[in-house]
Amino acid sequence: MPKFAANLTMLFNEIDFLDRFEAASKAGFTGVEYLFPYAYPAAQLAALLKKHRLTQVLHNLPAGDWAKGERGIACLPDRVAEFEDGVGKAISYATVLGCEQLNCLVGIAPKDVPADQVRATVLANLKFAAAALVLIALPIHATTYTIEPDHAQGVFRWNHLGFSNPAGQFSRSEGTLEFDPADPAKSSVQVTIPLSSLQTGVPALDEDLKSDQFFDVAKFPTATFKSSKVQKSGIAGHLQVVGNLNLHGIVKPVTLNLAVVKIGTNPRTGLSTVGFDATTTLRRSDFGLGAYVPQVGDEIEMRIIIEAVEAKAYAEYLKKRADEAAKAGESK
Repeated sequence: MPKFAANLTMLFNEIDFLDRFEAASKAGFTGVEYLFPYAYPAAQLAALLKKHRLTQVLHNLPAGDWAKGERGIACLPDRVAEFEDGVGKAISYATVLGCEQLNCLVGIAPKDVPADQVRATVLANLKFAAAALVLIALPIHATTYTIEPDHAQGVFRWNHLGFSNPAGQFSRSEGTLEFDPADPAKSSVQVTIPLSSLQTGVPALDEDLKSDQFFDVAKFPTATFKSSKVQKSGIAGHLQVVGNLNLHGIVKPVTLNLAVVKIGTNPRTGLSTVGFDATTTLRRSDFGLGAYVPQVGDEIEMRIIIEAVEAKAYAEYLKKRADEAAKAGESK
């Protein structure tokens, strides 16, 4: 059976906006929507909804300067940071109002920007908004994540004598992540990297890199990274993570350029999971690893791939697997 909601922006214009809730209820409506709630405190609007037994059906994300003719900012490449702030604001209001639907007004495409760039901006912004909404839909405790060692990998690349750019990798990293897409500044990460996992595919080179001529794994078995600040980068779905890298006994500040790959439920485990790709460039000589510079490149390009699982549920999952394995062993 069709359901109708009163659009309080369009209906009952003869009375003040805040009085339209009562008018809608008296007219027989049980649901309301309107363009924007942001001119009023969310708690005030929530009180009116409760008083008149109404459900907030829909409202829009912030759409720029409506009075000046703007009809959304999702398509504007120079307004990405503003759009991301608006997503957080819209989610905050929707949470207080109990509103389960948000609408994104894309806006009017600027004539001086190529169509492909406009389209790419819209898609990136929508992906950011969708990722933020998915996380809000997860349980309230789904803000602390455990990095999953089986899906944590780092790939590093350097220049060899100007002829090639070989690569190596490390794996089995461990750590924790606090992630809040609506307010990235509240996010944080700390990771421990076992350097014994380092490999290049060339056994002799692996031994060389682990020796006291380079990483000296016997003396410095791990590297650690701990964030000090997380901020938006100006690109939808991307963040900058600033922190300290402790490598080879030396601590230096490092900035990671991080992309949110996906937020959702792992179909294999049923657990709430987040995935990230991060990149940065280091100077190995800064960490006392400058052998053969400049013949062998000093700059190291790094890409870090991480999946992290909601911490409480992951701990329960691991315990269940351990119990099942123990029972299977007893039955043999």
